[in-house]
Amino acid sequence: MQKRNINISSVSVGAGPNPGGQEDTLVLSGSLKSMCLSDLLQWIALGRKTGKLFLERDSLNNFLYFKEGRIISSSSNNPRESFGHFLVTLRQITEAQLFKALVMQHKRKKPLGEILVEDGLLTEEIILKVLDVKTRETIFDMFSWTEGKFFFYEEDAPEKLKIMLALDVSALIFEGIKRIDDWTRIREQIPCNSSTFSVRSEGTGLSESEEQVLQIARKGRTLGQIALDLNISEYEAGQIISQLMESKHITLDSTGEDRKPEETVRVIRKLIKRGDAEFKEGRFDASFRTFQEVLGLDSLNQYAKIYILKIRNRANNPHTSDSLQKRKIPILRMDTQSEEVVFTPQEIQVMAQINGERDVETLIKASPLSEEDTLNVLKRFLTCNIISFR
Repeated sequence: MQKRNINISSVSVGAGPNPGGQEDTLVLSGSLKSMCLSDLLQWIALGRKTGKLFLERDSLNNFLYFKEGRIISSSSNNPRESFGHFLVTLRQITEAQLFKALVMQHKRKKPLGEILVEDGLLTEEIILKVLDVKTRETIFDMFSWTEGKFFFYEEDAPEKLKIMLALDVSALIFEGIKRIDDWTRIREQIPCNSSTFSVRSEGTGLSESEEQVLQIARKGRTLGQIALDLNISEYEAGQIISQLMESKHITLDSTGEDRKPEETVRVIRKLIKRGDAEFKEGRFDASFRTFQEVLGLDSLNQYAKIYILKIRNRANNPHTSDSLQKRKIPILRMDTQSEEVVFTPQEIQVMAQINGERDVETLIKASPLSEEDTLNVLKRFLTCNIISFR
Protein backbone atom coordinates (compact mmCIF):
# COMPACT_ATOMS: atom_id res chain seq x y z
CA MET A 1 0.00 0.00 0.00
CA GLN A 2 1.36 3.41 -0.96
CA LYS A 3 2.02 5.91 1.74
CA ARG A 4 0.10 9.15 1.37
CA ASN A 5 0.08 12.49 3.11
CA ILE A 6 -2.48 12.71 5.88
CA ASN A 7 -4.11 16.04 6.69
CA ILE A 8 -4.75 16.39 10.42
CA SER A 9 -5.50 20.10 10.40
CA SER A 10 -9.18 19.39 11.15
CA VAL A 11 -8.52 17.44 14.34
CA SER A 12 -7.65 18.59 17.84
CA VAL A 13 -4.83 18.00 20.29
CA GLY A 14 -5.24 17.65 24.05
CA ALA A 15 -9.03 17.83 24.30
CA GLY A 16 -11.68 15.24 24.96
CA PRO A 17 -12.75 12.57 27.45
CA ASN A 18 -10.22 10.46 29.27
CA PRO A 19 -11.67 6.93 29.54
CA GLY A 20 -8.25 5.47 30.21
CA GLY A 21 -7.32 7.36 33.37
CA GLN A 22 -5.50 10.51 34.46
CA GLU A 23 -2.02 9.34 33.46
CA ASP A 24 -2.87 8.93 29.77
CA THR A 25 -1.79 11.72 27.40
CA LEU A 26 -4.37 12.70 24.79
CA VAL A 27 -2.42 13.60 21.63
CA LEU A 28 -5.09 13.56 18.93
CA SER A 29 -8.89 13.77 18.78
CA GLY A 30 -11.53 14.60 16.24
CA SER A 31 -14.44 13.44 14.13
CA LEU A 32 -14.44 10.52 11.71
CA LYS A 33 -16.09 12.89 9.24
CA SER A 34 -12.86 14.90 9.22
CA MET A 35 -10.38 12.02 9.46
CA CYS A 36 -11.52 8.57 8.34
CA LEU A 37 -10.48 5.39 10.10
CA SER A 38 -7.99 4.32 7.42
CA ASP A 39 -6.15 7.67 7.66
CA LEU A 40 -6.22 7.48 11.44
CA LEU A 41 -4.76 3.96 11.51
CA GLN A 42 -2.10 4.94 8.98
CA TRP A 43 -1.09 7.95 11.09
CA ILE A 44 -0.61 5.68 14.10
CA ALA A 45 1.30 3.06 12.09
CA LEU A 46 3.63 5.51 10.33
CA GLY A 47 4.41 7.23 13.63
CA ARG A 48 5.00 3.85 15.32
CA LYS A 49 2.74 5.07 18.12
CA THR A 50 2.20 3.20 21.39
CA GLY A 51 -1.08 3.82 23.16
CA LYS A 52 -4.82 3.33 22.76
CA LEU A 53 -7.40 4.59 20.31
CA PHE A 54 -10.88 5.23 21.68
CA LEU A 55 -13.68 5.37 19.07
CA GLU A 56 -17.20 6.40 19.99
CA ARG A 57 -20.43 6.35 17.99
CA ASP A 58 -23.56 7.08 19.98
CA SER A 59 -23.60 4.35 22.69
CA LEU A 60 -20.90 2.21 21.04
CA ASN A 61 -17.40 2.39 22.55
CA ASN A 62 -14.45 0.60 20.94
CA PHE A 63 -10.79 0.53 22.00
CA LEU A 64 -7.79 -0.45 19.90
CA TYR A 65 -4.44 -0.89 21.67
CA PHE A 66 -1.13 -0.27 19.87
CA LYS A 67 2.55 -1.00 20.44
CA GLU A 68 5.01 0.67 18.07
CA GLY A 69 2.34 1.09 15.42
CA ARG A 70 0.97 -2.45 15.54
CA ILE A 71 -2.39 -3.47 17.00
CA ILE A 72 -1.96 -5.69 20.05
CA SER A 73 -5.53 -5.95 21.37
CA SER A 74 -9.06 -4.54 21.22
CA SER A 75 -12.20 -4.22 23.32
CA SER A 76 -15.80 -3.16 22.72
CA ASN A 77 -19.06 -2.70 24.61
CA ASN A 78 -20.94 -4.20 21.66
CA PRO A 79 -22.15 -7.65 22.89
CA ARG A 80 -21.55 -9.18 19.46
CA GLU A 81 -17.90 -8.13 19.57
CA SER A 82 -17.00 -9.32 23.06
CA PHE A 83 -14.19 -11.84 23.44
CA GLY A 84 -16.56 -14.25 25.17
CA HIS A 85 -19.01 -14.07 22.27
CA PHE A 86 -16.29 -15.07 19.81
CA LEU A 87 -15.04 -17.89 22.05
CA VAL A 88 -18.52 -19.43 22.12
CA THR A 89 -19.52 -18.80 18.49
CA LEU A 90 -16.18 -20.21 17.31
CA ARG A 91 -16.95 -23.24 19.51
CA GLN A 92 -13.77 -23.03 21.57
CA ILE A 93 -15.69 -23.20 24.87
CA THR A 94 -19.29 -23.71 25.97
CA GLU A 95 -21.53 -21.05 27.50
CA ALA A 96 -21.25 -22.82 30.86
CA GLN A 97 -17.43 -22.73 30.69
CA LEU A 98 -17.53 -19.07 29.71
CA PHE A 99 -19.76 -18.17 32.65
CA LYS A 100 -17.50 -19.98 35.09
CA ALA A 101 -14.47 -18.18 33.65
CA LEU A 102 -16.26 -14.81 33.88
CA VAL A 103 -16.99 -15.44 37.56
CA MET A 104 -13.29 -16.21 38.06
CA GLN A 105 -12.37 -13.07 36.14
CA HIS A 106 -14.58 -11.05 38.46
CA LYS A 107 -12.66 -12.48 41.44
CA ARG A 108 -9.11 -12.53 40.07
CA LYS A 109 -9.24 -9.22 38.14
CA LYS A 110 -7.35 -10.72 35.18
CA PRO A 111 -8.00 -10.78 31.42
CA LEU A 112 -10.37 -13.56 30.40
CA GLY A 113 -7.84 -15.18 28.07
CA GLU A 114 -5.27 -15.54 30.83
CA ILE A 115 -7.81 -17.21 33.12
CA LEU A 116 -8.78 -19.72 30.42
CA VAL A 117 -5.11 -20.58 29.88
CA GLU A 118 -4.35 -20.79 33.61
CA ASP A 119 -7.33 -23.11 34.13
CA GLY A 120 -6.22 -25.34 31.27
CA LEU A 121 -9.32 -24.82 29.11
CA LEU A 122 -7.48 -23.28 26.15
CA THR A 123 -3.91 -22.84 24.96
CA GLU A 124 -2.29 -19.47 24.38
CA GLU A 125 -2.20 -20.25 20.64
CA ILE A 126 -6.00 -20.66 20.50
CA ILE A 127 -6.51 -17.47 22.53
CA LEU A 128 -4.36 -15.57 20.01
CA LYS A 129 -6.31 -16.98 17.06
CA VAL A 130 -9.65 -15.95 18.57
CA LEU A 131 -8.26 -12.52 19.53
CA ASP A 132 -7.07 -12.12 15.94
CA VAL A 133 -10.54 -12.88 14.53
CA LYS A 134 -12.26 -10.68 17.13
CA THR A 135 -9.98 -7.69 16.57
CA ARG A 136 -10.23 -7.89 12.79
CA GLU A 137 -14.03 -8.06 12.88
CA THR A 138 -14.18 -5.09 15.27
CA ILE A 139 -11.97 -3.03 12.95
CA PHE A 140 -13.76 -4.10 9.76
CA ASP A 141 -17.10 -3.13 11.29
CA MET A 142 -15.76 0.34 12.10
CA PHE A 143 -14.76 0.89 8.49
CA SER A 144 -18.49 1.30 7.81
CA TRP A 145 -18.77 4.14 10.36
CA THR A 146 -19.44 7.42 8.56
CA GLU A 147 -19.63 9.42 11.78
CA GLY A 148 -18.27 9.20 15.29
CA LYS A 149 -15.50 10.60 17.47
CA PHE A 150 -11.98 9.37 18.13
CA PHE A 151 -9.37 10.03 20.82
CA PHE A 152 -5.80 8.70 20.73
CA TYR A 153 -3.90 8.47 24.03
CA GLU A 154 -0.18 7.86 24.26
CA GLU A 155 0.72 5.43 27.02
CA ASP A 156 2.94 2.43 27.64
CA ALA A 157 1.66 -0.96 26.53
CA PRO A 158 -0.33 -2.59 29.36
CA GLU A 159 2.04 -4.63 31.53
CA LYS A 160 -0.76 -6.93 32.70
CA LEU A 161 -1.56 -7.89 29.09
CA LYS A 162 0.45 -11.11 28.71
CA ILE A 163 -1.23 -12.35 25.51
CA MET A 164 -0.82 -9.80 22.71
CA LEU A 165 -1.27 -9.64 18.96
CA ALA A 166 1.01 -7.84 16.50
CA LEU A 167 -1.30 -6.99 13.59
CA ASP A 168 0.05 -5.07 10.62
CA VAL A 169 -2.13 -2.00 10.03
CA SER A 170 -1.49 -1.70 6.27
CA ALA A 171 -2.95 -5.15 5.55
CA LEU A 172 -5.98 -4.38 7.74
CA ILE A 173 -6.64 -1.11 5.90
CA PHE A 174 -6.51 -2.87 2.53
CA GLU A 175 -8.90 -5.63 3.70
CA GLY A 176 -11.20 -3.12 5.41
CA ILE A 177 -11.64 -1.02 2.27
CA LYS A 178 -12.27 -4.17 0.22
CA ARG A 179 -14.94 -5.30 2.70
CA ILE A 180 -16.77 -1.99 2.46
CA ASP A 181 -16.93 -2.34 -1.33
CA ASP A 182 -18.13 -5.96 -1.01
CA TRP A 183 -20.75 -5.12 1.63
CA THR A 184 -22.15 -2.34 -0.55
CA ARG A 185 -22.71 -4.87 -3.34
CA ILE A 186 -24.10 -7.53 -0.95
CA ARG A 187 -26.54 -5.08 0.65
CA GLU A 188 -28.05 -4.36 -2.77
CA GLN A 189 -29.13 -8.03 -2.83
CA ILE A 190 -29.62 -8.70 0.91
CA PRO A 191 -30.94 -5.59 2.70
CA CYS A 192 -30.34 -6.77 6.28
CA ASN A 193 -29.07 -9.62 8.45
CA SER A 194 -32.64 -10.64 9.33
CA SER A 195 -33.40 -11.50 5.68
CA THR A 196 -34.61 -15.04 4.88
CA PHE A 197 -34.36 -16.98 1.63
CA SER A 198 -36.19 -19.47 -0.61
CA VAL A 199 -34.18 -22.35 -2.08
CA ARG A 200 -34.95 -22.63 -5.81
CA SER A 201 -32.80 -25.63 -6.78
CA GLU A 202 -30.23 -28.07 -5.43
CA GLY A 203 -27.66 -27.41 -8.13
CA THR A 204 -24.49 -29.27 -8.97
CA GLY A 205 -20.87 -28.40 -8.61
CA LEU A 206 -21.42 -26.34 -5.48
CA SER A 207 -18.76 -25.99 -2.83
CA GLU A 208 -19.20 -27.58 0.59
CA SER A 209 -19.92 -24.22 2.19
CA GLU A 210 -22.54 -23.37 -0.47
CA GLU A 211 -24.29 -26.70 0.08
CA GLN A 212 -24.31 -26.07 3.84
CA VAL A 213 -25.85 -22.63 3.33
CA LEU A 214 -28.58 -24.12 1.13
CA GLN A 215 -29.44 -26.71 3.78
CA ILE A 216 -29.69 -24.09 6.53
CA ALA A 217 -31.53 -21.54 4.36
CA ARG A 218 -34.17 -24.17 3.61
CA LYS A 219 -35.07 -24.11 7.33
CA GLY A 220 -36.01 -20.44 7.13
CA ARG A 221 -32.88 -19.20 8.90
CA THR A 222 -31.80 -15.58 8.50
CA LEU A 223 -28.42 -14.39 7.23
CA GLY A 224 -27.31 -13.73 10.80
CA GLN A 225 -28.44 -17.18 11.95
CA ILE A 226 -26.76 -18.88 8.98
CA ALA A 227 -23.48 -17.19 9.91
CA LEU A 228 -23.87 -18.36 13.52
CA ASP A 229 -24.73 -21.95 12.48
CA LEU A 230 -21.71 -22.16 10.17
CA ASN A 231 -19.33 -20.50 12.61
CA ILE A 232 -18.43 -17.73 10.14
CA SER A 233 -18.85 -13.96 10.06
CA GLU A 234 -21.94 -12.30 8.61
CA TYR A 235 -19.70 -10.85 5.90
CA GLU A 236 -18.56 -14.34 4.85
CA ALA A 237 -22.14 -15.66 4.96
CA GLY A 238 -23.29 -12.70 2.89
CA GLN A 239 -20.66 -13.43 0.25
CA ILE A 240 -21.77 -17.06 -0.11
CA ILE A 241 -25.48 -16.17 -0.22
CA SER A 242 -24.80 -13.44 -2.78
CA GLN A 243 -23.07 -15.97 -5.04
CA LEU A 244 -25.99 -18.40 -4.66
CA MET A 245 -28.44 -15.65 -5.53
CA GLU A 246 -26.46 -14.73 -8.65
CA SER A 247 -26.49 -18.39 -9.71
CA LYS A 248 -30.29 -18.51 -9.11
CA HIS A 249 -30.05 -21.24 -6.45
CA ILE A 250 -31.82 -19.10 -3.87
CA THR A 251 -33.92 -15.95 -3.88
CA LEU A 252 -34.73 -13.38 -1.22
CA ASP A 253 -37.82 -14.45 0.71
CA SER A 254 -38.41 -11.79 3.36
CA THR A 255 -36.64 -8.90 5.01
CA GLY A 256 -36.91 -7.51 8.50
CA GLU A 257 -35.30 -4.61 10.25
CA ASP A 258 -32.00 -5.01 12.07
CA ARG A 259 -31.60 -3.38 15.45
CA LYS A 260 -28.59 -1.07 15.31
CA PRO A 261 -25.75 -2.17 17.65
CA GLU A 262 -25.76 1.17 19.43
CA GLU A 263 -29.49 0.78 20.15
CA THR A 264 -28.88 -2.66 21.67
CA VAL A 265 -26.04 -1.31 23.83
CA ARG A 266 -28.22 1.58 25.01
CA VAL A 267 -31.09 -0.74 25.99
CA ILE A 268 -28.73 -3.17 27.77
CA ARG A 269 -27.13 -0.34 29.76
CA LYS A 270 -30.56 0.91 30.83
CA LEU A 271 -31.72 -2.57 31.86
CA ILE A 272 -28.54 -3.31 33.84
CA LYS A 273 -28.88 -0.01 35.71
CA ARG A 274 -32.52 -0.81 36.49
CA GLY A 275 -31.78 -4.40 37.53
CA ASP A 276 -28.97 -3.25 39.82
CA ALA A 277 -31.27 -0.71 41.51
CA GLU A 278 -33.99 -3.34 41.95
CA PHE A 279 -31.48 -5.74 43.50
CA LYS A 280 -30.23 -3.10 45.96
CA GLU A 281 -33.82 -2.24 46.90
CA GLY A 282 -34.49 -5.90 47.70
CA ARG A 283 -36.91 -6.35 44.80
CA PHE A 284 -35.28 -9.61 43.73
CA ASP A 285 -38.12 -10.96 41.59
CA ALA A 286 -38.15 -7.73 39.56
CA SER A 287 -34.35 -7.76 39.32
CA PHE A 288 -34.44 -11.36 38.11
CA ARG A 289 -36.91 -10.49 35.32
CA THR A 290 -34.89 -7.45 34.29
CA PHE A 291 -31.66 -9.41 33.94
CA GLN A 292 -33.52 -12.09 31.98
CA GLU A 293 -34.42 -9.29 29.56
CA VAL A 294 -30.71 -8.49 29.28
CA LEU A 295 -29.95 -12.13 28.43
CA GLY A 296 -32.66 -11.98 25.76
CA LEU A 297 -30.61 -9.26 24.04
CA ASP A 298 -27.18 -10.64 24.90
CA SER A 299 -27.25 -14.29 25.97
CA LEU A 300 -23.61 -14.11 27.14
CA ASN A 301 -23.86 -10.93 29.20
CA GLN A 302 -21.63 -11.48 32.23
CA TYR A 303 -23.28 -8.85 34.43
CA ALA A 304 -26.75 -10.35 33.97
CA LYS A 305 -25.54 -13.88 34.65
CA ILE A 306 -23.63 -12.87 37.78
CA TYR A 307 -26.64 -10.98 39.15
CA ILE A 308 -28.94 -13.94 38.47
CA LEU A 309 -26.42 -16.16 40.26
CA LYS A 310 -26.51 -13.75 43.24
CA ILE A 311 -30.32 -13.88 43.31
CA ARG A 312 -30.33 -17.68 43.15
CA ASN A 313 -27.66 -17.95 45.85
CA ARG A 314 -29.71 -15.65 48.02
CA ALA A 315 -32.70 -17.91 47.54
CA ASN A 316 -30.47 -20.81 48.55
CA ASN A 317 -29.83 -19.19 51.93
CA PRO A 318 -32.31 -20.54 54.51
CA HIS A 319 -32.46 -17.11 56.13
CA THR A 320 -33.79 -15.43 52.98
CA SER A 321 -37.07 -17.31 52.66
CA ASP A 322 -39.49 -19.05 54.96
CA SER A 323 -39.38 -22.81 55.20
CA LEU A 324 -41.52 -24.37 52.49
CA GLN A 325 -44.67 -26.05 53.74
CA LYS A 326 -44.66 -29.55 52.35
CA ARG A 327 -48.44 -29.70 51.93
CA LYS A 328 -48.47 -26.63 49.69
CA ILE A 329 -48.85 -27.12 45.90
CA PRO A 330 -46.45 -25.13 43.65
CA ILE A 331 -47.85 -23.58 40.45
CA LEU A 332 -45.73 -22.24 37.58
CA ARG A 333 -46.29 -18.51 37.04
CA MET A 334 -44.35 -17.97 33.78
CA ASP A 335 -43.69 -19.40 30.34
CA THR A 336 -40.85 -21.83 31.03
CA GLN A 337 -40.36 -22.47 27.30
CA SER A 338 -39.26 -18.90 26.66
CA GLU A 339 -35.80 -18.72 25.12
CA GLU A 340 -35.09 -15.65 27.27
CA VAL A 341 -35.19 -17.65 30.50
CA VAL A 342 -32.08 -19.59 31.51
CA PHE A 343 -32.45 -22.63 33.80
CA THR A 344 -29.85 -25.01 35.22
CA PRO A 345 -30.17 -28.78 34.60
CA GLN A 346 -31.24 -29.26 38.26
CA GLU A 347 -33.96 -26.62 37.92
CA ILE A 348 -35.26 -28.26 34.74
CA GLN A 349 -35.47 -31.64 36.52
CA VAL A 350 -37.54 -30.18 39.36
CA MET A 351 -39.68 -28.10 37.01
CA ALA A 352 -40.65 -31.23 35.08
CA GLN A 353 -42.34 -32.54 38.25
CA ILE A 354 -44.49 -29.44 38.79
CA ASN A 355 -47.96 -30.07 37.34
CA GLY A 356 -50.25 -28.01 39.57
CA GLU A 357 -51.41 -31.12 41.47
CA ARG A 358 -48.36 -32.38 43.37
CA ASP A 359 -47.55 -30.82 46.72
CA VAL A 360 -43.99 -30.19 47.90
CA GLU A 361 -43.78 -33.49 49.76
CA THR A 362 -44.83 -35.44 46.63
CA LEU A 363 -42.37 -33.45 44.50
CA ILE A 364 -39.53 -34.36 46.83
CA LYS A 365 -40.35 -38.06 46.46
CA ALA A 366 -40.66 -37.82 42.65
CA SER A 367 -37.59 -35.63 42.16
CA PRO A 368 -34.33 -37.26 40.99
CA LEU A 369 -32.51 -34.82 43.29
CA SER A 370 -32.00 -35.06 47.01
CA GLU A 371 -34.56 -33.50 49.34
CA GLU A 372 -32.22 -30.64 50.18
CA ASP A 373 -31.44 -29.87 46.52
CA THR A 374 -35.11 -30.05 45.54
CA LEU A 375 -36.09 -27.64 48.33
CA ASN A 376 -33.29 -25.25 47.35
CA VAL A 377 -34.51 -25.20 43.75
CA LEU A 378 -38.09 -24.49 44.88
CA LYS A 379 -36.83 -21.66 47.10
CA ARG A 380 -35.00 -20.15 44.13
CA PHE A 381 -38.15 -20.44 42.01
CA LEU A 382 -40.17 -18.72 44.74
CA THR A 383 -37.66 -15.87 45.16
CA CYS A 384 -37.45 -15.34 41.38
CA ASN A 385 -41.26 -15.33 41.07
CA ILE A 386 -41.26 -18.42 38.83
CA ILE A 387 -43.74 -20.27 41.07
CA SER A 388 -46.44 -19.48 43.61
CA PHE A 389 -48.19 -21.79 46.11
CA ARG A 390 -51.79 -22.70 46.81
